[in-house]
Amino acid sequence: MAQLYENGEAIDLDPIISSTQIKEIVGTLKYLEQPYKLKDIYERFDGLFSYTQIHFALAHHRKVQKDGIGAS
Repeated sequence: MAQLYENGEAIDLDPIISSTQIKEIVGTLKYLEQPYKLKDIYERFDGLFSYTQIHFALAHHRKVQKDGIGAS
């Protein structure tokens, strides 16, 4: 589902992850090596976010980067 969202499918993320949570996850990427690993992000937040939330935050980040639509 995150892949569909990243590819432009209209998916409401609100039930899954808030924009604040996305910003928090994306904000930590500068401290991690690419390619980003879900486990590294999960552990960095001590399990605060689910793997699903992290997956969607990364999909959102890639979509923003690809589309060039502002900061993620």
